[in-house]
Amino acid sequence: MPEEYRKARVLLGKAKAAIAVFVKSGTPDEASKSPNFDWDISEFEKTHLEIQLTFENATSVSVGVSPEILVVQVVDPSFFADADGQNPVNFVIAQEIPRQIQLGSAD
Repeated sequence: MPEEYRKARVLLGKAKAAIAVFVKSGTPDEASKSPNFDWDISEFEKTHLEIQLTFENATSVSVGVSPEILVVQVVDPSFFADADGQNPVNFVIAQEIPRQIQLGSAD
C-alpha cells in the first residue's frame, strides 16, 4: 500500500473519530423511532468535509409531520482548526433531512 494512501486512510479515520453523526426524530414523542443508518466521510479537504448517509430503509425517512434532523457534532475539537489554523473548532450542525425516494421507483 503506497505511503500516501495509508496516510490518507489514517487521516480519514481520525476525522471520523472526531465527529459524531446521529439522526433525531422531528417529533419529540417519536424519539425512539429514528431511522437506522450508517455514515461515512465521502470527501475531506482542508476547507470542507462531506458526509454520506446510507439509511436502512430510506423511504421511511421524514415521512411524518416533522422531518428527521441530522445532527453533526465535533467531539474532538482539537482535530479541527479555524481558518488561521489556530483555535480548536467546536460546533454542532443540525439540519432537516428531506424525504428520501427510492431509485428506480418510477414505473
